[in-house]
Amino acid sequence: MNSGKKLPIVAETTPILEAIRVLDESSLQIALVQHDGHVVGTLTDGDVRRALLAGATLDQPVTKIMNRSPVVAQNGITNEAALALMRTADMVRRAVAGLVEPHGITPQQYNVLRILRGAGDRGLPTLEIAQRMIEQTPGITRLIDRLETKKLVLRERCATDRRQVFCRITTGGLAMLEQLDAPLQSREKQTLGGLNDEELAQLIALLDRAREGLNQKETR
Repeated sequence: MNSGKKLPIVAETTPILEAIRVLDESSLQIALVQHDGHVVGTLTDGDVRRALLAGATLDQPVTKIMNRSPVVAQNGITNEAALALMRTADMVRRAVAGLVEPHGITPQQYNVLRILRGAGDRGLPTLEIAQRMIEQTPGITRLIDRLETKKLVLRERCATDRRQVFCRITTGGLAMLEQLDAPLQSREKQTLGGLNDEELAQLIALLDRAREGLNQKETR
């Protein structure tokens, strides 16, 4: 089925307040962000909501909060597939946010804690954390600043290379993740409960192929 609807477009310099108006007027709840006629990102109502909760102001340009790795939508089935993918991703993000935000952290901060738990006692350099993030963010230092203020993360300079800073998860961070593990696992099952194991495996394989195609274009 093809909805026949076009994704609204905003310029990268568009203030967040104007982008909210564009999203409100569109039933699709998502917009493409363009620079010189080329798509450079996407923006959803969920992105706006999370940014405002994190302290963004309405006069800031949408480049501060957009997703910088968009699926470039075209007419026809490609548009339909891209739209379905982005709307589903936004629903999953909102489901995660609904569980972690009451604990005083954002989904991105939760992602950092998960990464550091997996790294163990050794911890990880800040740059490597940024590379492992699900959503790329230029503000990884600010994310870790806030986690350190909450005493969920500890930073120490490397003994052999003082230019390098290692981050480690604290016992408080581990305790928070332990509280969230079961509820998030349950929410994930609810979110994808309409698919059986075979369909989930197919979905994973198809998404892997889609990302491979995007990565090949980005490296050319």
